[in-house]
Amino acid sequence: MAVASRRSLLTTLVAAPAALRARAEFPSPVSVELPPIAETGNSVPIRVSVDAPMTAEDHVRRIEIRVPGNPEPIAATYFFTPDSGVAAVRTNIRLARTQRVTAVAEFSDGRQATGFADIVVTLGACVDEIYP
Repeated sequence: MAVASRRSLLTTLVAAPAALRARAEFPSPVSVELPPIAETGNSVPIRVSVDAPMTAEDHVRRIEIRVPGNPEPIAATYFFTPDSGVAAVRTNIRLARTQRVTAVAEFSDGRQATGFADIVVTLGACVDEIYP
């Protein structure tokens, strides 16, 4: 019995990378656009869009922009209705340091999707804070 369990485990471990690759082939509907490098983190342009039909049955309810390297990890939250027509935002955010910026979209049925972009910040904003 122990040999059969080990074989089953080994089969699962061998199949796992293929399953993960198959999962990664589904692109996220969330697009995050940032410049690759920001000279200063005081005002960095960002564009977030979600490919969604925006109908009453299926639409984006909320987009949250997360910046884990900042003192406040949530930079902004935007709310949408089907009347919005498009789930997209263009704004400027402050960045304390080089980091990965993530956008989380919540759909009307409770699903969530994420997108991200990495940015190098040469001179960070929020310089009064001390980071670990």
